[in-house]
Amino acid sequence: MNIVIPTIGSRGDVQPFIALAQGLIRAGHSLTLASHPVMETLVASHNVPFAPIGPDIDLAREVATIRLRSRNPMIGLMRGMRFGMGMVERSHDDILALCRTADLVVVSAQSAAGKNEADQLNPPT
Repeated sequence: MNIVIPTIGSRGDVQPFIALAQGLIRAGHSLTLASHPVMETLVASHNVPFAPIGPDIDLAREVATIRLRSRNPMIGLMRGMRFGMGMVERSHDDILALCRTADLVVVSAQSAAGKNEADQLNPPT
């Protein structure tokens, strides 16, 4: 089975999927873990195939910078969330291309990356 795991965010969003990916590979599946290009070294260091999606940024660092520049913590949080959703939007075409070749797309309940793209392709139920 060809499995794609798209995830956008910080190392904490990517790293949990590495162990899952390793287990699926050991079980004989073909798998690609996709994230921002900055995560390639982390993923590849665990012998998991990687595909870049979206801009080459460290999302956690960018959001932290946005939040630090905001005087009001709630405004900073909202700006950070808006920025993160923008990264999901900018990653859409890359994720959609990967999902077209997948038999299964694994998404996090906390992330928007991959769910809309998989749904758009009308997967079998």
